[in-house]
Amino acid sequence: MNTLDKPILKKIWRALAEFSLLEPGDKVLIGYSGGKDSLFLALALSQIQKDLQFPIQLACVHIDLGFCLEIASHREYLEKLGLPLFIVPTKIGELIAKPNRQNPCSRCAYFRRGALKKFALQEGFTKIALAHHNDDAVETLLMSLLYSGQIKTLAPNTIWDQSGLTIIRPLIYLREHHVRKVTEALIIEPLENPCPHAEASKRGEIKELIHRLSSENPTVYSNLASSLRAGRPMDLWPEALPEAELKKRFAQFASSSGTDNNNES
Repeated sequence: MNTLDKPILKKIWRALAEFSLLEPGDKVLIGYSGGKDSLFLALALSQIQKDLQFPIQLACVHIDLGFCLEIASHREYLEKLGLPLFIVPTKIGELIAKPNRQNPCSRCAYFRRGALKKFALQEGFTKIALAHHNDDAVETLLMSLLYSGQIKTLAPNTIWDQSGLTIIRPLIYLREHHVRKVTEALIIEPLENPCPHAEASKRGEIKELIHRLSSENPTVYSNLASSLRAGRPMDLWPEALPEAELKKRFAQFASSSGTDNNNES
């Protein structure tokens, strides 16, 4: 299977059009891990490129963490799709494997982003395409809320600081099961994630939580996905007051002994 069905392509075209993910003359670098998601993205964009009304350039890059992943075995397949594969060697795997390292997943992501950004700028790419799908966006929303106290998620289109690079996520409307079904039918197999922390990640815990809740209530996932949109009903507390203003208001409501008793609340 080397072509995507129309219903799948329609979701990708919707994301491209709605969020203006591609522009004439774009030089797009696909972040390629070799897993099912990035393999799907490479196939999808190579097919999309043929039907675009304007020219773009595509290439793949693999940030080698040092886990001896046989990424070169995918080179021939990608080249048949018209996608050159660049491999950037790093020692990120050694850094996150050191004893007593906290938050290895976030540290790994930080270093991978740095290596990806450096390569993209050196080679003159204008955009980086990442293979995050809708499940990733929903999981990120919950992770952000539970572990950082922020309501934020993966954006379909993001300017990367002052570098001028743009991050795009063309698969943002696709569910993970769509991606899995397609890649299972390909002539080439996705590579397994060799990271020793892969099975014990916070994202894995959130994925399992959503699955469990959805088995009890089928509307859970669709409700979470709906909450990704700006403009949805939101009823939150106001912003925290500056300490000086808070003390001023305390003085207006209670005696000094009263404010001492209530400061902890």
